[in-house]
Amino acid sequence: MLLTSCEKTVQNEKGDMVLSEDIKSFNVTTGEIVFRGRKVDEIISYANLHSELPFFIGNKPVFVPSIALMHLNGDRFCGSPLPWASMNDLGLLISNSKSCILVEGYLPWHFLSDNENDRETILKQQEENSIKRKKELSVLIEYLRKAGKIVK
Repeated sequence: MLLTSCEKTVQNEKGDMVLSEDIKSFNVTTGEIVFRGRKVDEIISYANLHSELPFFIGNKPVFVPSIALMHLNGDRFCGSPLPWASMNDLGLLISNSKSCILVEGYLPWHFLSDNENDRETILKQQEENSIKRKKELSVLIEYLRKAGKIVK
């Protein structure tokens, strides 16, 4: 079966995406997602070829576009060309063999451009994207809450 997300066709095969049923629990305080079975191993394999990971509830994408995918290999990030702290978006950091952590990678204002106009534009984009991602994340959290998968 093929699912379309953001004008990209995504194969619905093992390891190609995160389905809501792959999630065992989600900690709303820390952002940690614990997955069932060997799903993190599949995500790590996927990260070697892709920089984004689609999340689906049923056949509907949760994050549009898909969130950035990163994992630490020793002391360096793999999957995404940029460390999470500079991607200006929500990302999924692979932390160990059973779980991942949703991270907000928005740069503090003092790391932005020295040009005040550029800085204001970037801050506005960050704010708009952050609001959009919070709405998308709230859909996932509500679904997981109803399924009894939320931990604190």
